[in-house]
Amino acid sequence: MAKRILVVEDNDLNRKLFCDVLKSQGYAVEPCADGLEALGKARESIRARWPDAPSRRWTIDNALAEGAVLDPLSGAGAAEVPRWLGAMDGNASVACRLEEIVIRSDDPDELTVRVARLLGQADVVFHAPAVAPAILDRARADAARVSITHIPDWAGPGLAIWLHRESEI
Repeated sequence: MAKRILVVEDNDLNRKLFCDVLKSQGYAVEPCADGLEALGKARESIRARWPDAPSRRWTIDNALAEGAVLDPLSGAGAAEVPRWLGAMDGNASVACRLEEIVIRSDDPDELTVRVARLLGQADVVFHAPAVAPAILDRARADAARVSITHIPDWAGPGLAIWLHRESEI
């Protein structure tokens, strides 16, 4: 199986030339016209390869949290790893949670620590169209971002955030 290469180039001629050269060297080439398209294809590939990634990440993050079973600062975390791995069930469902966050400013530096942490942990960020891109940039890189005008119905898995301004309630 040939190694896959993602070619990102906004100039059509350059993109075609790069792809032709790489194909002649035996690579499987995936052309993209811009970075946004490339990120979309990369996300699709990751989700296809590891469909259970959100539940794995959620499980590991929660086990490593302060005071949790594998808390690295507790001193007992290493001894708990075999028990924790033995207790993990591959079919266990991941808890789902929807947090509503009302923002009062477009400045990401004015986010509270709690809100910044939630943005960094969320699997999905539902947001009103007027939410500033600078705020959305604080979300996890692989988190899905969905622009909507009303509170979403969220059935999981994982953490979702409903982000809107006070005037958009």
